[in-house]
Amino acid sequence: MKKQIVSLLTAVVLTCAVQSQVITPVLNAPKLTIPATFAGKLKFVDSLQKAKAPDGAILKVFLPQYAVQFQQQLIENLLLLDQASMDNGNSWFSRRVPELITTVRREYPEITRPVLYKIFYGFCYSKRPSFFDLFWPWDMEKALNISYGQNGGDNTAPKYLKEANLGIDVVFSYYAYKTTLFTDPWVTSGMSNYSPEAFQAFTVKSTVYKFLSGGFNPAEIYDAMRRGGYRSDYWLIGYCFANSLYGTPVETVARILKKDYITDTELVRILGQSSDYKKQENILKALQAN
Repeated sequence: MKKQIVSLLTAVVLTCAVQSQVITPVLNAPKLTIPATFAGKLKFVDSLQKAKAPDGAILKVFLPQYAVQFQQQLIENLLLLDQASMDNGNSWFSRRVPELITTVRREYPEITRPVLYKIFYGFCYSKRPSFFDLFWPWDMEKALNISYGQNGGDNTAPKYLKEANLGIDVVFSYYAYKTTLFTDPWVTSGMSNYSPEAFQAFTVKSTVYKFLSGGFNPAEIYDAMRRGGYRSDYWLIGYCFANSLYGTPVETVARILKKDYITDTELVRILGQSSDYKKQENILKALQAN
């Protein structure tokens, strides 16, 4: 099978390339230099795809063997494959992403699950997320889960992205803006095919809970919110609600908020939106926390 792929690629390369040829002394056969620019590589990949070269073989042309230092190069290669094919956005997550995940796992089996998450989230984010529908971080998580034989809705992304040594600011940036859009009635009012229950997965409460479950602690999550400018009532209330559901002591949350100059009056109002934290004994603990 490998020999067939190599033969196919040799034929494709010789037929479709526009780069200058160099004769190799050993094989006495033409050899192509891969273009240096992204535009040149894109044209090169387009030629290979038109010649029906499989995705895996194309990836191997650019990156014959994977190593840790080539993560960014693999992301670029995925962008090349994707932009050359320009799949319909409506079917991108249901068809194209699973194909690419399967291809990468087959061609580079040494890539661990956390690193695969890092590569594919980086790849998707590099496509400019505003191009996608609102759900891209969750859809990517679903596709990756399914590729590992897991339930698509399982909460795995923050955990594996953290294990891949991605900082919380990077991981948070994948979810925060899209989560904020779901707090806007103007955005959600046009989605009549989604029930209010379906939207619960994309709320601030659910996003913060996802990060807590993934191993990020309450303080670093709040710091990421603050640095990103996510300090509206929606975010503060959702943050407290998620922590109450996760079982974070109310004193811990109170100390974090007070450190950010939240007054006692504001603290009582914010905690009052959480079914557990609003209990009188918890409000008292929060006010006494230093």
